[in-house]
Amino acid sequence: MGAFCMEIIMAMLKLCPCNKIIPLGLKRCEACERKRADKEKARLKHYDRHTRDKDSTAFYNSKSWKRLRLTALVRDNYLCVECLKQGITTDAKVVDHIIPIKADWGKRLDIKNLQSLCAKCHSLKTIEDLKRQREPHTTMLDGKRK
Repeated sequence: MGAFCMEIIMAMLKLCPCNKIIPLGLKRCEACERKRADKEKARLKHYDRHTRDKDSTAFYNSKSWKRLRLTALVRDNYLCVECLKQGITTDAKVVDHIIPIKADWGKRLDIKNLQSLCAKCHSLKTIEDLKRQREPHTTMLDGKRK
């Protein structure tokens, strides 16, 4: 094989964090991805057990939430609605309550209060929600100063 062909092939590959050679479009090899997924699952399990309140945990494990979550993902074509606003196509992994359930428990099963988000957009929104929650002159319902 010529040097030129080898350069093209190498340009289509990269190193995984574990130093295995993987295709350019992947972030990790299968083994590293499994490890990452297992670690994330353990993190979420710990969060559910030790941080999230019991009512929220029961709600997020309910059949009604799981059905509604799927309905929201299908409605949004499994795409992040925030990324789409910027013209970017990103797979949605999270269904988010626009008005958090801590602010209005009654809207927890309202499809109009749900949006599909990628992990990055959901993290950014959660940070904003927490900031609003801490500010004494705002409400979680509208985010506006009183």
